[in-house]
Formats: sequence, C-alpha cells, structure tokens
Amino acid sequence: MRNYTATELKRLGGNLVDGRVYFSDLEVIYGISYSTYKTGAISSATLRGESISNSRARGIVNTLSTGKLYFDLATQEFTSTINNSEVVEYLIAKIDRVMDKLRAQ
Repeated sequence: MRNYTATELKRLGGNLVDGRVYFSDLEVIYGISYSTYKTGAISSATLRGESISNSRARGIVNTLSTGKLYFDLATQEFTSTINNSEVVEYLIAKIDRVMDKLRAQ
C-alpha cells in the first residue's frame, strides 16, 4: 500500500484540493514533448526521447488533456478520468518510481 503525503506529492507538481492531490502536468510525467505550428498543429514530437509521428503525438496529447489524475490522501489510491488504461498505468508507475527515488535520498 502506498503511504504518500500531500507534501511529497506536491514536490512532484501536484496541487492539493480537498484531500486530493491533482497532477496537472501529465504531458511532462508521460514524457511527451512537441512543437507546434502557428495554427496549433503539431510540427514535431518526441516520446521519452524517441521521435514519434505527429498524429500519434496528437492522440497522446488529446488523451492527456481530456482527463484528470489525482491521488486521494484518505484512501491512498490514484483515480483517473483518462480513457486509456495503458496511459494511466504508465503515469501511476512513473509517479511511484519518482516517489521511491525521493524517499531513498
């Protein structure tokens, strides 16, 4: 079972609201980086350092921007409204790995 505190999760960029820590910078956590044209269309993108197609990047960005991820401090569980379980699992695993590293310091 996780035993995370609001202070720890806020160090990762979370925002505490009513007993939940919301993560708003999901693109950074997921590891996607992209540039856009003036129109807003993606001109180039990488996922964790590897080049990816613009259409794949748009799909990932849309998935991340339409959902939320938060950690409930009372239940010590993550909850998400993101409609892609693979993305959610990666985000949670990444947060867990970073928390492990922070606690090991």
